[in-house]
Amino acid sequence: MLLCPRCQFENPNQNKFCQQCGNSLTYKSCPQCGVQVAVSAKECQNCGTATGQVWQAIICGRSNLPAVETEEQPPQPDTLPQSTPIANSVEFPTDATPTEIITPAQDPALVPAAVEPPIDAVVGVSAIVPESFQTDQKSTNAPLDSQITPSQSNLDTTTDPEAQQESTENRDRPTIANTPPQASELPTSNSQNLIPSQPAGAYLDSQQRYQLLETLPPRKPSDTVAVTVLDCQPLQMSPLKALLAANSATVAKRASPYRGALEPRANFTDSALEKLCQGIAEPYLALRWQFSQNLPVIHDSWLENQQAVLLLEDCSQWPLLIERWSQPETSTQQILYWLHEMTELWAALEPWRCRQSLLELTNLLVNPDSSFALASLRLQRLYPEPPDSNLQLLDLGQLWQTIFNQSDRTQFGALLELLQEMYRGEIHTIDELRSRLETVPLELQPEPAKTSTPTRFQFGKPEEPSPDPGEVLTQPMPVQIYSLEDAGITDVGLQRAHNEDFFSIWTQINKLETSFGRTFQTKGLYILCDGMGGHDSGEVASQLAAETLREFFQTSWENQLPSAETIRKGILLANKAIFEINQKESRSGSGRMGTTLVTVLVQDTQVAFAHVGDSRLYQLRKGQSLEKLTSDHEVGQREIKRGVDPETAYSRPDAYQLTQAIGPRDSNFLKPDVQFLELSEDTLLILASDGLTDNNVLETYWQTCLEPLLDSQANLEQGVAKLIELGNKHNGHDNITAIVIRALVGTSRF
Repeated sequence: MLLCPRCQFENPNQNKFCQQCGNSLTYKSCPQCGVQVAVSAKECQNCGTATGQVWQAIICGRSNLPAVETEEQPPQPDTLPQSTPIANSVEFPTDATPTEIITPAQDPALVPAAVEPPIDAVVGVSAIVPESFQTDQKSTNAPLDSQITPSQSNLDTTTDPEAQQESTENRDRPTIANTPPQASELPTSNSQNLIPSQPAGAYLDSQQRYQLLETLPPRKPSDTVAVTVLDCQPLQMSPLKALLAANSATVAKRASPYRGALEPRANFTDSALEKLCQGIAEPYLALRWQFSQNLPVIHDSWLENQQAVLLLEDCSQWPLLIERWSQPETSTQQILYWLHEMTELWAALEPWRCRQSLLELTNLLVNPDSSFALASLRLQRLYPEPPDSNLQLLDLGQLWQTIFNQSDRTQFGALLELLQEMYRGEIHTIDELRSRLETVPLELQPEPAKTSTPTRFQFGKPEEPSPDPGEVLTQPMPVQIYSLEDAGITDVGLQRAHNEDFFSIWTQINKLETSFGRTFQTKGLYILCDGMGGHDSGEVASQLAAETLREFFQTSWENQLPSAETIRKGILLANKAIFEINQKESRSGSGRMGTTLVTVLVQDTQVAFAHVGDSRLYQLRKGQSLEKLTSDHEVGQREIKRGVDPETAYSRPDAYQLTQAIGPRDSNFLKPDVQFLELSEDTLLILASDGLTDNNVLETYWQTCLEPLLDSQANLEQGVAKLIELGNKHNGHDNITAIVIRALVGTSRF
C-alpha cells in the first residue's frame, strides 16, 4: 500500500494519485526550485538538489556463526589488565567514502549469530540507567515501549579457522581504529561460496525497492559490507516499521546471553518481527529512546543471500567528532559533555558487546542540527567487539588520549591525572570513572591566540582594558529545562454515568550531573481527548485516538521535534482509525463516535502543540497572567473570526456545537491547528477538557489554583486534584480531565 504523504490514506500500489485527496503518488515538488520530481529520484533533474531517501545498508555475514551458550556467565566488566599503548597519531579520513568490506577477524560490523533463541524465551530485565545520566521514562493510561535487552541471536561473532589464527597473531594490536577499516583481500573468482558483485544501479533486495548507489563487490558470506542505497518506494512503510506500529512499537524484553539463562514468559515478540530483526536490529530498538540523540534511525532489516541486511539513517555527511573537537570555537563544556556521553554509551553498549562502536574514530560523528544547547555525539552504526576480546576502560582512555593528541587542547590537572589513572588500570568501574569525571576542572581550553578579534571573554575593543570582575556580563547564555514534571487526573464528574475522557503521558529525561552543574535532555508527549457519541462510543473514540497518536510518535519521533506536517499526519491517522469504525458499523448522526484532542510535544526548550475541538491548552509564566493558547473549534468562535461580535455569536443556539472533531468525518474535513513555542522561563502548561474550562473556571481562579504550582516545591498531583475539585464545584455536568506540565528553565552550563 502507498501511504499518501498529505492525508495518510492507504492507496493500492498501482495508484498514481491518492484516491482520497488527489495528491500525486509518483511526483513531488523540489524544495529548491519547485520542479516536479519523481518520488523515487535521487535528485532534482533541474537544479541537482537531493530529493531522494538514501539509507546506509549494513550487510552482515551470518555463516558459520555458532550461538552463545545461555548458561555462559558474562566476563567481569571493566577490569583493567595491561594493554598496548595507544598510537599517537590519527589519519583524518578523506571525503571519499569507499565501500567497506570487513572480514570477521578484523571487524567492526554488526554480525548476528546463526542460531536464534526461542521466540517465547523472554524475561524482564531492567534497562541500564547509569547514575550520572539518569533516564526517567513513564507512561500514564497507555503502555510504554518495552525496552529490549540483548538476546542470544544478537551480535555474536566468530571466525573461520584462518581468520581465528590471524586474530590470534594480531591480538596485541591496538583496539582503536585510527582510520576507516581497510577492505579485506577479496577472494579470487574461483573461490567457493563467493557472493557475486552487484553494480551501482542494481537492486539490493528481491522486491527491487532499494537501489545501489555504489558497486557492491564480491564477498564471502562471512564478510561485512557497508553501502548506500536509494529508496525507490519511499511512500511504502518498511515491514519493520509497520510491525512496530502494529505491535504498539513494543518488543519483548529478552535476556542477554551474557547475563544468564533465559526465562520464558507468556507475552513474547511477534514471530514476524523477530524474523525481521535478525538479531542485528535489536540493540537499535532497545536503546533508541534512551539514546535517541546518539544512535542512527533504523529503517528496516531482513535476510538476503545468507546475510542479514540492516538499513540505517545515512549520517555519512555529518562532521567527525575529532574535527569538531579540534575547532577553537568548541567550548570546554561541550568537550566535557562528549566525555560524559561516551562514558554512558560505554556502559549501555557493554551488555550488547558493542563497545567497539566507540573505538572507531571514523564512526564518531557530531549532530550538526542538534536542538539541544550542546551538540550530541552520533554513532554511524554499532560495531561488535572482536572475537575473544576483553575491552576495558583502559581502551576508552586510550581513545580520549588519541583525540587529545590530535587536537590543540592540552590536558591539565585533573584530566591529565584521570587519563594516567585509566592507563595504569587504577579505574576499574564505570562508577569510578563517572566520579572522577566530576572532578575534572574546566582547564581543557588552550590559551587563546593573540589576535585583534574579541573573544568571548573580551568585551569592547581589543585595546580597551578588561571589564571589572564585578561588572554584570550581558552575553546571553543558552537555556535548558532542568526540571520537567507533570501530573494528570481524570474524573467522571457529578452527573455522568461513565467517563469518556482519556489522557496519556510519556516522558523521558536524561540528566548529566557533575560537580559543575547539571545538563538535561528532555522529551515529553502529552495527549488529552474528550470522547463523544453516546453509550460507550466516546470512551472508545478517546482512547483509540490517544493510543493511535502515541504509537505514531513513538515510531516517527526520533531526534528532532516533529514538524507541523508530521504532527498533522499523526492526527489524521487517528481520525482515520475512528472514521473507519464509524463507516464499518454504519453509524450516523449523533451515533457517530468522535473525540476532541489537545496534545503537547516537548523536546528540550522547544514545544509543539496541536488541537481539534474544544479541549484547550493554557500557559502560565511567572509574573504574567494566564494565557489561552488554543481557540475552540466551535460555531461561536467561527462566527467571531468572521467578524461577528462575541455576544451575537454566542447567542446562537448552536454556538457551542463543534465545527471539528476527530472521527465523525473523513480527513478532507479535518484541519488540526499546530503551533510552536519556545520555553525561556519557568512555565506551566495546562491541558484541560471542557468539563474544567466551561464557565471560565480557570480564567477566574488561576491565581489561587495555578500560580502556586510554579513553585518547584509545590506538589503537582495535589494541585491537579484541586483543579478537579474546582471543576466539580463550578461545573460538574461533564467529565473533567486536566494535565499540568511544570517546566523549570535555567542557563545551560556546567
